[in-house]
Amino acid sequence: MTENGEMEKQTFFVMEYCKIDIHLWDKPLIMVKNSAKKGKAEPGPKKPLSSFFYFSKERRAGLIMEQPDLKVTEVAKLIGVEWHKLTDKERDHYVKKSMEDRSRYEKEKIEMLKKSKAKAPIVVNSEGDDNEEEED
Repeated sequence: MTENGEMEKQTFFVMEYCKIDIHLWDKPLIMVKNSAKKGKAEPGPKKPLSSFFYFSKERRAGLIMEQPDLKVTEVAKLIGVEWHKLTDKERDHYVKKSMEDRSRYEKEKIEMLKKSKAKAPIVVNSEGDDNEEEED
């Protein structure tokens, strides 16, 4: 199928999907391909967990062992209630884990930025001419 035919097919699909009346269109729909994404971005460091998530990971297994018939939502609610009942002293253990994880994340993020700056930057033509060969 030709590129123009494919464009018309995509335009009709978008209009039909979005319930757009074709008679209200005064200009044709232009489909723009995202040419900026040449490859996938490198994955960054894993984000740090909050102190609640450390508590949740630890407590979830025990709660399911105690009450295996609980639904996922009920388990989450009970963990939340237990978290709110904890004193500051009891929470300190999880807060410390969270702070360690946050410092790990910051270090890995800095290392990733150093590596990305070491790579050669991509030069973008500021005049908007994509095909320099045609000018010659």
